[in-house]
Amino acid sequence: MVTPQWEEATCPLCGIPPQMTRLDRVRDWSQRSAARYTYKACRNCGLVLLSPRPAASAIEHYYPADYPPHLRQGESSAKRRFVRALLERLVDARFPRPTVSVVTLGRRPRILDIGCGSGGYLKRRASQGWEVWGVESDPDAANLAQQEVGVPAIHVGTLDAAAPCLPRNYFDLVALHDVLEHLHNPLAALRLAHDLVTLDGLVEVLTPDVDSLESRAFRSNWFSVEAPRHIQLFSKATLQVTFGRAGLRVVAMRPTSIPTFALVSLENVLSERLHRRVCFDRLTRAGVFAALAPLTLSTAMLSGSGSSLWVWGTKASGTC
Repeated sequence: MVTPQWEEATCPLCGIPPQMTRLDRVRDWSQRSAARYTYKACRNCGLVLLSPRPAASAIEHYYPADYPPHLRQGESSAKRRFVRALLERLVDARFPRPTVSVVTLGRRPRILDIGCGSGGYLKRRASQGWEVWGVESDPDAANLAQQEVGVPAIHVGTLDAAAPCLPRNYFDLVALHDVLEHLHNPLAALRLAHDLVTLDGLVEVLTPDVDSLESRAFRSNWFSVEAPRHIQLFSKATLQVTFGRAGLRVVAMRPTSIPTFALVSLENVLSERLHRRVCFDRLTRAGVFAALAPLTLSTAMLSGSGSSLWVWGTKASGTC
């Protein structure tokens, strides 16, 4: 029997319970807990959902106090920044990112970051001259974001609570980075993004790719599962459907190349097999990172597969 704070999932696209087990006995590696979780696929659309899952009223209890996106982002080493930037540029050359044409706007470009965390992305956009807005449900993270970009720019609370305060057809870019997988109703969030973005603007999503080679290799130990905070896991196909249902047309998709995610997944595999938590020391991590970097890059470049997917959409013709 499911406890009152837990519920059986229903596919937000099809309205039916998922039935086909996709990932079983998934652990929450951020917690010292014996709990195991199951992800099931919808038989109609293929969306993978955590079921049973925490109810919306209880989900906040599964975010630890040191949840990384809610903390101030520290500076990584110069070498790590160089490698990360190099990988990004190489993947960008193979899969170009669509951009907002700032020159033709005749004004400052405007961005809304839904789930802005501690405000790192907004801070970078603000330094480029953008008018920045953010929504963040975690009060501590929102406070950090307010320190980064200013109090008026950040709405503290859920997206539903912030929605009436957000101007329609106003933003040139609406970003949902590592957000859709956390939401009980991701379709409603994308429909709101559709209403908020300008006719020529972009909706930009970053989310784990459950059909990636990395996901299939590590399965229940895949870093990006992140149970039970990730309510659902998307693929290229289900993202296309979700964007379409929201009145958005997908204009580009791009894989990520992040060796660190594969490295942590490997630590999870060893932890599972050795029945104790395995964390590589600094020297070992550097060696494993160096070995994984060309592998994740070649996988992204040759097969278009990475741990996560960038997706960009615009308003479909006939919508406003």
